[in-house]
Amino acid sequence: MTLRLCDFARSSVVIRFALFAGAVTLATASALSQPPPLRIMPLGDSITYGSNNDGVGGGYRYPLYVALTNAGYTVDYVGTQTSVTHPGLGTEINHEGHSGWHVSASSNGIYENILPWLAQIADPDVVLIHIGTNDTGDVPNFPGTIDELDALISRIASARPFAHIIVTTLLKRGADDTDSRYVLINTYFNPYVLGRVQAHQTAGRRVHFLDMHAYLERTDMYDNLHPNHVGYGKMAAAWLPVITNIVTPYGDLVAPAVATVRVASATSVTVTFSKPIDLAASPSVATPSAWTVAPAGTVTAVSALSGDSRTVTLTLSGLAPATVSTLAFTGTVTDLVPASSGGPFTASLSGTVGTFYASDVRAWTGLGADALWSTAANWTGSAVPSSSETALFTGDGNSKTAVTLGGGAIAAGLTFAPDAAAYTVGLPGETLTLAANGTLTLSAGSANDQAVDASLLVGGNLYVYNNEPAKTLSLSYTNTSSRNIYLRGIGPVTFNTLRRAAAQEETDTNYIMLESRINAPLTFAERMTIGALWGYDSPLNLSFAPHTTNIFCRNDWNFAINVGGSFNGEGSALRIVPSDPAKRARVAIQTHRVDMNVQLIAPKGFETLNGWTRGTLALNHPDNDIQGTLALDRGNCVEVAFLALNGTPNPLGACTTVNFVNPLDSGVYARLRVTGTAASTTDKAFTVDKDRAIIENAGTGTLTLTGTMSGAGTFAFDASGPIVFSGVRSDSGGLAKTGAGILTLTAANTYSGTTFVEGGTLELAAGATLGSGTLALAGGTLSLNPAATDNYTLSLPAVTLTAPSLLTVPAAATASSVTLAALTLNDHVLAISAPSAGTAANRIFITGFADGPVNGILLNGGPATYSAATGLAPLALPPAAIVDDTLPDAAGSAATADTAPAGDFSIAASLTTLGQFTYTAAPPRHA
Repeated sequence: MTLRLCDFARSSVVIRFALFAGAVTLATASALSQPPPLRIMPLGDSITYGSNNDGVGGGYRYPLYVALTNAGYTVDYVGTQTSVTHPGLGTEINHEGHSGWHVSASSNGIYENILPWLAQIADPDVVLIHIGTNDTGDVPNFPGTIDELDALISRIASARPFAHIIVTTLLKRGADDTDSRYVLINTYFNPYVLGRVQAHQTAGRRVHFLDMHAYLERTDMYDNLHPNHVGYGKMAAAWLPVITNIVTPYGDLVAPAVATVRVASATSVTVTFSKPIDLAASPSVATPSAWTVAPAGTVTAVSALSGDSRTVTLTLSGLAPATVSTLAFTGTVTDLVPASSGGPFTASLSGTVGTFYASDVRAWTGLGADALWSTAANWTGSAVPSSSETALFTGDGNSKTAVTLGGGAIAAGLTFAPDAAAYTVGLPGETLTLAANGTLTLSAGSANDQAVDASLLVGGNLYVYNNEPAKTLSLSYTNTSSRNIYLRGIGPVTFNTLRRAAAQEETDTNYIMLESRINAPLTFAERMTIGALWGYDSPLNLSFAPHTTNIFCRNDWNFAINVGGSFNGEGSALRIVPSDPAKRARVAIQTHRVDMNVQLIAPKGFETLNGWTRGTLALNHPDNDIQGTLALDRGNCVEVAFLALNGTPNPLGACTTVNFVNPLDSGVYARLRVTGTAASTTDKAFTVDKDRAIIENAGTGTLTLTGTMSGAGTFAFDASGPIVFSGVRSDSGGLAKTGAGILTLTAANTYSGTTFVEGGTLELAAGATLGSGTLALAGGTLSLNPAATDNYTLSLPAVTLTAPSLLTVPAAATASSVTLAALTLNDHVLAISAPSAGTAANRIFITGFADGPVNGILLNGGPATYSAATGLAPLALPPAAIVDDTLPDAAGSAATADTAPAGDFSIAASLTTLGQFTYTAAPPRHA
């Protein structure tokens, strides 16, 4: 250790030394025992600079250096300046004293320049601030100088949160206390410094107060402004106890933390701690597995501790390129503060300790004279990004967050770091050119929305990542050839502009394919024109600009969505128009539901496509403009609230035909669903090419279909609400009633396929007929002549049962006749409700039946008999008595229980047979 003596002229300072011309070495210690460097930044004006009248420089810096060295500190002055030095300082000549400078000023302000200075030096442990004297020359504005000092403290504390900032009052000046500038200092500045410091302390910042004004008299000044040799010694004596009270030779009295994580090379980063650490007491620091990297990468090695005991270098592999990576650490870190000073201090860390960017990244610093992209000083390395480098925006960029591009700019991509202030990159009308497969990224944990207002022109596809769900990434985009945009992440994205050239909006040239995998709102602030939209992995949440007509034009799919979503926008419309006149608008919906809440305009028709299946497209706008044909396939469903006659507003627009094409997919059929509560009527024609197509009334109002139905497939009517089909079903296909509800046929149909009654009720009004194919009853109800029209006559095709079913035929006033071409029961029971069966008012004939009792038919709840002359009629059975609650074994007889049993019914034999059992008492219990 070396003791350096300074040549004070007086002995009135706190620390007294004999008068020597130079330094005298009193003792020499091993370099290994030297404490690590204590970095001190002297910051201020000419008083820090060291202006004096004796030709010996260094100001207070030299005597302070001597005093701290003698107290056992290894002093390392830091700063960008090296002028006005003292020979006794040796290599410690750095400082940040600027003669004539102000606290804040456009050309010579400390506040305006502190960040670029800090960026050029090692992080200080202590910052000594004495600034403001020159501001007294600006008399009208001097009252605001204390606020400027406050802002300077905040800026330093924010940029270097582990530094201890010592802030002083200003020295005396002028010949006496009446000096006008001294009056300003005593009125507007010095009385308020302590309060501002205390406010920063309350906010948790490492800020300390020193009343330097109290240490020097005018006799200590050589020109009524700058201290003389003795005055500088007194300043050093004033600084000394404040420094030694907060920082020991081995660091401050606070547990260590990670101060910075910086890229060292393409495969390494340096981790610098806030103070010197004891590596032997911090084994996790040297353990690669204690460090983790996200989103990708591994720490493979940790270097030895640096000479200042603050920094290790991590060797990395597998890093994600062109992105911000997060470094985490789990373990304890212990400093070097000895027990005699209250140490050591240990921090237990678990989690993120910093972020860093790959070597192919250039970061915006804003340290240039303007906010132009093209100003090299605004970027790390004093070079603008190349086409192979990603531009990174982090921090507040020296308060330059409105970046302008001028004649244009290039980069491989853009990334906004988590700590980035709210930036605006470029102006509308400016262009930022990105490389092919360029990326635009908003990092997870970002504190602000980010906007790229310049138009992005990409040499290939563009990848947009918003990894922060609470913040929005906005961009503008243009294209000169066919391009894809891939949206990724979990945060909202807004396109300020997304538009093809006007002449190409309805062509298949230079299209834009937008693929979204974001689970967040996707907003278009202006009218947008693209080729196609694909949605994967997460529900789409699209919002179009109000009252705009947005265009999708592509001869391939126009949009394809596999996890559902919604299209929104007040008064907005989506025009889907392939340039090929032979093609309809084409969409693919898979499994989930898509709500189209904007008007759909499809002048060439509209179809769901067979690539993705079984999804639901809800056309919620009441007045869509769909022309030609609406085609559905592969289990897809189109849902509307109502239907209406062509020529009147309705969700299916003016399309004249609804065509179900190849409707089956893995047991799921294409479907048109109506959900409204009010009655609605449509005259649209329906066709089904094969398999089944479902028309569903899921609402409660009556749905009336007056158009024709044709095709080789089967129309299945699935309803909870009533459906009336008054058109004619023709062609070779069939008709089915499924689900609940009632389907009423009113026309004479001519189809040749099978009729299925599988659920609910199929009604045939007077005059209505089924097709010629088999009538398959599979559990539903066939209701004939529901209005009991007199003189009703109907011939049904051959009937076959595949499940117990019900036939209802009400009695007419005088005459009613129904004839079944054949009846095959297949061991199932056909229940028939015909209250006057066997009379002229209720004739039911079955071709091929022999006269006599009929098995398998339950007529009005009892057995039936058949006569070729009178048809089906109830079969009267002789009575059989129930004795002692025992059901008799009497085949061909009828037993009636008109009182409840005392306990349970029993049976007369192990196999008891009855022709009929009727119970008219309370609910029975069965043995």
